[in-house]
Amino acid sequence: ALPLTLKEDPLSVDGYTKIKVGIAPGKIYLVDNCTALVLTTSLSKTYSIQRGLEGALDIRPDAYDTFYDVMDHYHIQVKLVKIYQLKDELYYAQLFVENNNQLLNLDAKPSDALALATRFQVPIYVDYALFKKRGVKVC
Repeated sequence: ALPLTLKEDPLSVDGYTKIKVGIAPGKIYLVDNCTALVLTTSLSKTYSIQRGLEGALDIRPDAYDTFYDVMDHYHIQVKLVKIYQLKDELYYAQLFVENNNQLLNLDAKPSDALALATRFQVPIYVDYALFKKRGVKVC
């Protein structure tokens, strides 16, 4: 976790594109209009993100369901997710959470951040330049 300085608004989404999440086995589609950024991950991660999108629980909760319950109990809110960088073919995400007016910026794998963001139903953003450079036409 990184402490935040207030030189700029950490929740600013200037330079970012708001996306919708689509799922296929082993693939995450971050979509805006007819362009998608495609991330590859495990089947279990895509399944968990899909369950988050549906607001559904399995017979037994997974780690993201449990983490959601803990955060909800302690009134910790996920504010938003930003996917901001690609380095050595790995994407990087930031998960912003707030409790008692304290904001925390957590470094996260995009799949983990998305699994929580879908459960909290919060917006997800991708760096605009990254989205334009790596996005592919899907319609």
